[in-house]
Amino acid sequence: MTSDVGLVFLRRVNWPLVFLAGALMAIGVGAVLSASHVPGDAGDFLINDFAQRQLFWIAGGLAVALVVALVPYATWGRLSWVIYVAAILLVAAVFLFGVSRGGARRWLRLPYMLIQPSEFVKIALILALAHFYRDRPHGRLLAALAPPLFLAGLPMVLIALQPDLGTALVLLPVTLAMLFAAGASKRHLAATLLACVALSPLLYFNLKPYQRERITGFLDGSVEKAYQQYQSKVAIGSGGLLGKGYMQGTQNILEYLPERHTDFIFSTIAEEWGLVGGLILLALYFAFLATATLSVYFNRDRMARLLAVGVVTLFATQLTVNVGMTLGLMPITGLTLPFISYGGSSLLTSSAGLGLVLGAGLHRRSSVAATEKDDA
Repeated sequence: MTSDVGLVFLRRVNWPLVFLAGALMAIGVGAVLSASHVPGDAGDFLINDFAQRQLFWIAGGLAVALVVALVPYATWGRLSWVIYVAAILLVAAVFLFGVSRGGARRWLRLPYMLIQPSEFVKIALILALAHFYRDRPHGRLLAALAPPLFLAGLPMVLIALQPDLGTALVLLPVTLAMLFAAGASKRHLAATLLACVALSPLLYFNLKPYQRERITGFLDGSVEKAYQQYQSKVAIGSGGLLGKGYMQGTQNILEYLPERHTDFIFSTIAEEWGLVGGLILLALYFAFLATATLSVYFNRDRMARLLAVGVVTLFATQLTVNVGMTLGLMPITGLTLPFISYGGSSLLTSSAGLGLVLGAGLHRRSSVAATEKDDA
């Protein structure tokens, strides 16, 4: 009997989604190894601490994805408020006990590692919003937006104050997409978006000087103000059609490319593998997003669909902003490339999102049955 249940679960696993996520993680390890290696040590994989730590976080991420997927998402929904409050408290703790780097206080120190609590807020918010709208239709009045906007606004303010504007702003499209999927009025959502745009000048004048420089440098094309972005475009352009070869990127080797193993890892990949390699990577991402969307398309459970909308929007936003930033199409924000950029908190968050989408497929039959029973 147990073996039969196990076979049913194995058949329900969205293996194409697992394969695509695994392929992105494998590319990430290779890119991190290249971006952080010392010339002359190219053949010694064990000497690179960054690659070893990335493999460690991938193992942890796979464990997280497995646990999240095996636990019914309805259970995660019941725990969503606890998870949300815990994530908010961790973000608030950064102001008291956080570690500062590069003028920002975003990390908490744990034994042998640093964590970035703002990453975990992404999944906590998706869970909270999905559970909030699981059994209630969205009200047609503008006041109905107040609870979800408060849930999103509180962490956005706290994260922006760290300061981490990129992570704070990524919560906005996730929230709006989930509200739209929950049935919110298009006019109310448009009014909310316009209000955010109207308040942007106030936000701009409260930014740190280096944050304002990134925006003005992007707008006026100043190399001095947008030096990181300039080097990124040089790296991508020099890759040409087929690239310079693995570990042969000069911008990478000569250390002109900034944050090449985290924020600008796409530039590293494009320099080494060229336009073809960059397009293949984007194709893998688009396939991942399409597969994740289709995996719950026929699921009648409202929460499963909302979870998928939140996770897919999160990944799509980070992909668009990160690649756009490296190409000079958007200001520098510091958002990582999901599954590929170096970093434990980012990998664990992406893996948790993967687990939520996989879980929506694994538990789809019981969820539909429960919904039909409730409706009866």
